[in-house]
Amino acid sequence: MRFVVLAAGLWVVPASVLASAPPAPIPPAPSPYRNAPAEVRTYLEQARKADFLSDPLARCLEWPAIPGAKWPEGLVQAHCEYNFAPRLTLAELDKHLSEGTIAALEARLVADLERHYSDGDDFTEIVHAHFFDFNGSDESGRLTQAWIDAAPESPFAQVARGHWNRSMAGKARGTKWIQQTPRENIERMHEYGDAAIEHYERALKLEPRLTEAHAGIIDVATLGGRDKDMKAAVRKAQKLAPACRAWGHQFMGALEPRWGGSFEQMVEFANTVKPYIDERPMASIVAVMPQLTLSDELYRVERWPQAEAVAKDATLKTTHIAAYRDAGLSILAQDGGNQWEALMYLLGESRLSGGSGYAARQRGRLIWQLTQDVEWALLATRRAVDIDPSNSYGQWLLGGLYATQGKVDEAEAAYLEAMRDPEQRRSALKNLVALLVMKDQTKRAARYVETLTTEYPDYGWGWFYNSLVIIDRKGGTFSPDDREVMDAFDKFEQTADPDDAEQLMQVRALRDSHRRLQEQIKEAEAEAKRRARRP
Repeated sequence: MRFVVLAAGLWVVPASVLASAPPAPIPPAPSPYRNAPAEVRTYLEQARKADFLSDPLARCLEWPAIPGAKWPEGLVQAHCEYNFAPRLTLAELDKHLSEGTIAALEARLVADLERHYSDGDDFTEIVHAHFFDFNGSDESGRLTQAWIDAAPESPFAQVARGHWNRSMAGKARGTKWIQQTPRENIERMHEYGDAAIEHYERALKLEPRLTEAHAGIIDVATLGGRDKDMKAAVRKAQKLAPACRAWGHQFMGALEPRWGGSFEQMVEFANTVKPYIDERPMASIVAVMPQLTLSDELYRVERWPQAEAVAKDATLKTTHIAAYRDAGLSILAQDGGNQWEALMYLLGESRLSGGSGYAARQRGRLIWQLTQDVEWALLATRRAVDIDPSNSYGQWLLGGLYATQGKVDEAEAAYLEAMRDPEQRRSALKNLVALLVMKDQTKRAARYVETLTTEYPDYGWGWFYNSLVIIDRKGGTFSPDDREVMDAFDKFEQTADPDDAEQLMQVRALRDSHRRLQEQIKEAEAEAKRRARRP
């Protein structure tokens, strides 16, 4: 090989020689999910990327399909827009009412209703989404009445008011068995139900094609005593829009065995919807509901492998979030279930809104446990807490994730919420104390340590941290003759759990520390005596 000698005496290889030996490529970074099955790994990488998108509609559209899915063309776009495209909100309605622009709102709703019956590419079922916010809240009650007053001939106002009455009927009914529900509640339920039906029927007189009103009638009828109303609503809606998700979903729910229907009736209705799936892809959400009801029932009776199989099959056909929830939770319920696979299905449930708090908590736990991706686990767990803020396990998870990030104030707030539940209280106290001590905030930890040792006197960790609080109070140093510190050490040793390796390790460490300290003191005393004897 030829070299060039520079003035400084350095040897340099000519560029023409270097060009003949290209460097080896740098290997790509390993996947953080490399322990997951290959299909699951790809799904997780794509789901994480989508999950951090701030725009809900973009997030939904970007979400990956489950491996092997054969969804109808256009389903993802239709379902995501149904959930996240711009729609009427209570705040927007209030603005229209205060500014006197109800006519503009009505024009928008009329245009979306026309698109519901379009045979072209502009077809959409978004008209139904405009009614999502009309529930039994006081604000909903105030605004729907104001809308009726401002536009008594508006079929949309009539439906909105009907929804408020329907929600109030459900509140009056409650969740107890009918035999346990007070008579006055039943009477109020019927009063609100009658009012809801009147508004829906008024809406249909003004606009017979507004199937949101048919869906409302079907829903009210499930409360009981209105079979005739339900049958009439189904007959008319089926003739108008046989593949409409809004009324079809409500009717399929009414056919569930728990409401007096049967699987056979559900399957029969599903068969009337299936021919329309290619042109109306959201009909697949209705058609799959018999399978979802079956998987729910199998899960309830603890036939988890069968529930898993039924739910998994449903995920290949449509984007109904219940299929993904049932598949994921059925896997988790089984000894030896593949947790990576469970996480994949539970992530599928989170694509759209309306998921279960329990599934959301399991999702956060699995992300943290399997991937150690604290940022992603925190995102998932925050959403779980938003769904069910009173759940102590969700708060406990949230506290742990904040603690991992070193965010003391946030962790403390979450752990305090978790402490409200006896099942999470001791663990939340201990974890919070450990965080505060680790962050050199032992004085702040002292009150929690006192609570821990008072309420759980046989819990070793409480006495371990109690000894640290005492030492901190003494300036961080102590002598082997300090009875208070020694008593604290003894109490920890007496209460330490022999099955907890970490506690036993701390016991040994304290013993060794105490022994070394005594040896150092003896050595110092001996040295002092030797010096004293010297002339």
